[in-house]
Amino acid sequence: MNHWNAAINSSSSILALGQTPDEGELDRVHRHTLILGGLLMSIGGVFWGVTCWALSLWGPSTIPFGYGIATALNLWRLEASKRLAPAKTFQVALSLIFPHLFQWSLGGIQVSGAVMLWSMVALAGTLMLSSARQSFFWFGFHVVLTLLSLKIDPWLEAHATFHPNHAMERWFIVSSRWCSPTASVR
Repeated sequence: MNHWNAAINSSSSILALGQTPDEGELDRVHRHTLILGGLLMSIGGVFWGVTCWALSLWGPSTIPFGYGIATALNLWRLEASKRLAPAKTFQVALSLIFPHLFQWSLGGIQVSGAVMLWSMVALAGTLMLSSARQSFFWFGFHVVLTLLSLKIDPWLEAHATFHPNHAMERWFIVSSRWCSPTASVR
């Protein structure tokens, strides 16, 4: 029973990051969403980083590992400053940019299994964390990154150092697609 109590206390401590005495209900929900979303995406980053490491893709592995480190630093800054707005902005930007960078580092859309789809989770998060105007801005930013990805994809594919076999390619596609239902609104 002590293990459960310790787990509950740890969860409460994590969710208390950045809490202020005058925090309203909406800010509390936004803060919890930011913390839990960042931690869950960081777990995905560890998964992708370890996968790249196992495939000797040292350079690309730094991007998902870097996402986890940047998230931890953002949560530390949230706790130190108690300022939610900059932490939300940073986390959303991070969650939109890093999947695209990771895809580019692997060699483009096909080689990576369109790993940029992870950024759709961040877009769904903006609907919960931001105003309609801010969400529209982030959607536009995502569109720009996606168009840039389409534009540079032939060059990335031609210069890719990673060429997965068919089984590995299917694995990358399947593992990157699990986030699609999470981000879609039906």
